[in-house]
Amino acid sequence: MRAESIAELKSQALVCVACGASKFDLLPNPHPSRSMISDARIYGIPLSKTQCKICDLVRPAAQISDGIVRAFYAEAYDLGLAASASDIARARHYAEAIIEIVDIGQPREVLEVGCGAGHVLNELAAAWPNTSFRGIDAAPQLGGNQRGHPDRVSIRHGFLEDQVVSGPGFDLVFAINVIEHAADPSAFLRRIVDLLAPEGIAVLVLPAAHRPNLELLFADHIHSLSPLALSLLAQQCNLTVARLMLEPEGLGDFQIVVLRQSKKANTSVPPTKSQASGMSRHEYLMRWRDLDRILNQRCGNKGEIILFGAGETAALLRTYAPFIWSRTQMLLVDETAGARELGRPVTAYRSAALSRHMPLLLATHPRSQAHLAERLAVGHDCVVRFDDVIPR
Repeated sequence: MRAESIAELKSQALVCVACGASKFDLLPNPHPSRSMISDARIYGIPLSKTQCKICDLVRPAAQISDGIVRAFYAEAYDLGLAASASDIARARHYAEAIIEIVDIGQPREVLEVGCGAGHVLNELAAAWPNTSFRGIDAAPQLGGNQRGHPDRVSIRHGFLEDQVVSGPGFDLVFAINVIEHAADPSAFLRRIVDLLAPEGIAVLVLPAAHRPNLELLFADHIHSLSPLALSLLAQQCNLTVARLMLEPEGLGDFQIVVLRQSKKANTSVPPTKSQASGMSRHEYLMRWRDLDRILNQRCGNKGEIILFGAGETAALLRTYAPFIWSRTQMLLVDETAGARELGRPVTAYRSAALSRHMPLLLATHPRSQAHLAERLAVGHDCVVRFDDVIPR
């Protein structure tokens, strides 16, 4: 039996963790036998995701246990370990966004769930000199990576479910790109409530899911949460959505939600499901399924090629466009620091000796490809982009 048929049978028994519905649409697999984890490791199981027909939540077609989720973040997981200029700049953007939306003054105690190497915590520590910070991360080699403000920033290895707090709790608990990895996002939110001080707030940064984008392609993104699904989950945990920002300036395809504890049972009417606009998730994943064929045609169907980029998009091409990857000779980047180890040599663009006739395929976020193609076309006759196929 085909993998999709098996997944379809399993999906019949699914219940949406946000709205309780049992009506799901099976989404296409961009590759028939593998997918990718967010640290770029190839996972030997197809993506097999489904979409709730009521609230648009996306989840795996088969039940994912907490044990499987924890296994994703074993010794090999290394996302967040780097300290490149882009990582530091991204952390600064996140810290600035959190400071802007936190309206409780300077908090006394702050907890970050999924802190990585602590870049955001250290940015906040510089802005809030009288605050104590704790960070936890599921990857063992990330927790304990102390730098910046070791007197006020403590980083430990661990999972949210295992944390205990004494005293009044944390004034602020925040998590950046974590809740989408939780096997049970409702349990994740309830645990945050347990750790909050009575007037404390929670801030979540997570992939925007009101329209499809690259986050849909990660196997360890267990749930893609639409604004409606987020609101329904919050209500389950006696939380109120105080503010929701979709695609904040400078942060790309993400959303920020501010949650406050409800004084009584939350009976407010959640936002309604938004009308579908633009490309559907089904069409988006079908385009990824076709991308290998399209890129090979654009690159001339045979011969070696060069990719510009050695980050997330390059890793996605390695996973979902294996034939184009087999033709790839090297990866070019502007700065080699922070480049992922993807099994191809990485070379700084300024020092590479290139034939201007060899196809140069842009392996960067589709949002950047138009500007990058204009820049690289000065020295190359065949710059290949795919932002017309995959717009986000």
